[in-house]
Amino acid sequence: MPSPNVKFNVQTKRFRKNLDRFGEALEDITDNVAELALEKARELEEPHIDTQNLYNSLRLEKRDGTKLSSINVVMGGLATTKNSKGVDYAAYHEVGTSVSSPAHILTQTAEWVRQEGLDEAVQLSLSKVNIRP
Repeated sequence: MPSPNVKFNVQTKRFRKNLDRFGEALEDITDNVAELALEKARELEEPHIDTQNLYNSLRLEKRDGTKLSSINVVMGGLATTKNSKGVDYAAYHEVGTSVSSPAHILTQTAEWVRQEGLDEAVQLSLSKVNIRP
């Protein structure tokens, strides 16, 4: 079973097949917004750094095979973000537990993208996270 992780997706709002001549521009816009979002997520994670495992797990994953230019901004899902029981703690870090407050790193990042007006060209999709091992 894949490790749980926390992510949100940045994708263009228009189908590339209908805008063939603008395909590269749409991909560039998606790439640029995703890169800015990743930088913001790393900035927000800095005060929470303990082992740097979650910070180092922040990355972009391009989703191929879709009709849209699509990139996930991901935290967790790596061997280094698992606790001693083998459970990935990225989702717990994002949403909190009974003993720790939520950090909302990617939630705040998505909100920042909206506040900056960057979502006028892209669509943000916060994915549901299964935090069970």
